[in-house]
Amino acid sequence: MSRLDLSFFSRITSAQPEPLAPKALEGLEDVAGLEEPEEAFVLSSNSSGSMDGLVSELRAYQAELEAQNKVLRYSQAAAESASERFETLFSSVPLALMVVDEHDMVVQANSMAHRSFQPTEHDRPLTGLLSFVSPEHTERVRQAFALARAQGQAEATEVVFSITEYIDITGDLHIARIEAPQGDGPPLLQFLCAVIDQGPLLAERQALQHSALELRQRNEQLYAGERRLEAVINSSLDAIICVDQYRRITVFNPTAAALFQCAARDALGTDLKRFLPEAEQALAFAQLTTQAMLGEMTAHSASGKELAVEISVSFERHAEGETTTVFARDLTGRKKAEAHRNELEAQLRESHKMQAVGTMAGGIAHDFNNILSAILGNAELAKADCGPDSPAYESLVEIEKAGRRARDLVRQILAFSRNEPAQRTSVALTEVLHDTERLLRVTLPPAIELHLHTADPVPSILADPTQVEQAVLNLCTNAIHAIGDNRGSVVIQAAPASHDQRLCERLSLVQRVKTTSLSACRTTAPASPRPRCSAFLSRSLPPSWSAKAPGWGWRWYTA
Repeated sequence: MSRLDLSFFSRITSAQPEPLAPKALEGLEDVAGLEEPEEAFVLSSNSSGSMDGLVSELRAYQAELEAQNKVLRYSQAAAESASERFETLFSSVPLALMVVDEHDMVVQANSMAHRSFQPTEHDRPLTGLLSFVSPEHTERVRQAFALARAQGQAEATEVVFSITEYIDITGDLHIARIEAPQGDGPPLLQFLCAVIDQGPLLAERQALQHSALELRQRNEQLYAGERRLEAVINSSLDAIICVDQYRRITVFNPTAAALFQCAARDALGTDLKRFLPEAEQALAFAQLTTQAMLGEMTAHSASGKELAVEISVSFERHAEGETTTVFARDLTGRKKAEAHRNELEAQLRESHKMQAVGTMAGGIAHDFNNILSAILGNAELAKADCGPDSPAYESLVEIEKAGRRARDLVRQILAFSRNEPAQRTSVALTEVLHDTERLLRVTLPPAIELHLHTADPVPSILADPTQVEQAVLNLCTNAIHAIGDNRGSVVIQAAPASHDQRLCERLSLVQRVKTTSLSACRTTAPASPRPRCSAFLSRSLPPSWSAKAPGWGWRWYTA
C-alpha cells in the first residue's frame, strides 16, 4: 500500500499568529496610561517643550502600533483561513480521520470515522482507538504509535478493527505526530490517525482468488469429465464408434472390439463400412441434425461373420469438423432372451392348463369321495351281516382297505388341488409296503415278478402314509414300465442305511441320525440290453432324528 503523507496536516495545525513585539506592547501600555487621570495631571505640570516631544513620540508609537495591529489581523485571518481549510479538509476527506492524544483519547474525528466506527446510535462511542483494535493486532498498533512519537509518522497494515460483534473492518492505519502549541509550557503532543479501509481491495482480491479457484476447479472438472466420458465409453455395454466427416473411425471402445473381433489399434483410421456397411450407406444418404435411430442392421466382424445389431447415431458439429457417434447393440442375447421368454410363456400356459385340470380334478375327487363313502359304508354293513367266519369276509376286508386307500388318494388329490400341507404321522413302513405289494400284484404283468425284502425290525417313520404308498407305487410303476414286454423282476427293499458323510450333507442331517433306505429296483433278463437301475427313497427316523435346519422331504436318487 502507498504511504499517506500527512505532513500538511501537521503544518496547518502548527500555524499560529506571531506575538506582538514588546515595544508595541509598551506603546499600548502608554496609550492606555493616557486615559488615566493621574497621568494627565503629570503631563499638565510639565513644560510645553517637553509636551511637544512627548506627543510626537506618542504618535510614532501609535503608528507602529497600527502597523503591528495590521500584521496581527493578517495573521489572525491567515490562521482562521488555515483552520477553516483544515476543518473543511478534515471533515470532507473520504477517509476515517481521528486526532488522538497520548492517552488514546479521540480528541477529534470526522464524519467518515463516526460512520465507520459507530454505524448506529446503539454502538459504543468513538472515545478511544485501541479499544476497537482486535486483540491480536493491539501490540502492533502500540508499536506504530511509539514509532510515530519518535520518527514523526508510522503505519500498520491490515489491522482488524472490531466495530460490533458481527462487523469488522480491515484497514491500514497511518499515524502522523502533531504538536498543538499551548499558551504556557511545552506544546501538546497528539497523533493524527487515518484508517484506509482495505475491505474493497481485499474483496476484489478475494474475488480474483475465488475466480482463479473456480477456473482451476472448472479445468479440473473438465479434465475429470473427460476421464469420466472415457470411462463411460470404455465401460459401455454397447459398441461405440466415432467417425469423422470422411467416415474414418476415430474412437473404437472395448465393447466394439469384442463385438467385431478386432483390436482398437487395427480399427482406428479404417472406414466404417468395414464393420457397418448398411449404417455407412444410411449416413451417406441422410444428413443428420442431432440423432436418429436406424434400427436393426447386419454388421460384419473382422473375420466376416454376420451379426445382428441395433444401430443408433448422433451427429455433432464443432470447430474441428464433424463427428458422428454410432451406437451398436448386439441383439444375439436379446433374441435368445426372447426365445427363452416364449418358452416360459408356453410353460406358463401349460401351468395354467394344469391348474385348471387340478381344479376340475378337485371337483371330481369331491364327488368321487361321496361314492367311496357309500362303498365303505356298505362294506362295513356287509362285514357285520356275514360275520368273521364267512368266506366273503376276507374279500370285504380287502374291499374296505382298497376303499380307504382310494379315499386317502382322493384326500391327497384334494389337498394337492387346494395346496394344503400334508399331515405327517408315525407310519409303520412294513405295513405300508405289504399293502402296496398286495395292490401291485393285482395289476402286475405275468412276465414280471415282485419281491419284497424288509429288515427286522424296520423302525417307524414320520410321514404321510398315503404319500409313502403313492411314492412306492410310482417307483414300482416306473420300474414295470422300464421292463416293458421283457421278462424281469421288481424288488422292493427296506433296511437301515449306513452313515454316509456325503449323504448326510445332502440331506442336511447330522452324523447321529438314523436313516432308513427304501429302494425299488428292476432287473431284466441277461439277454436284455437294458441296464439295471434302482431308485432310492430315504428318510430320517423318529424319535432320535435330527437335522441342521427345520423341514423334511423325500429324496430320490437314481443310479
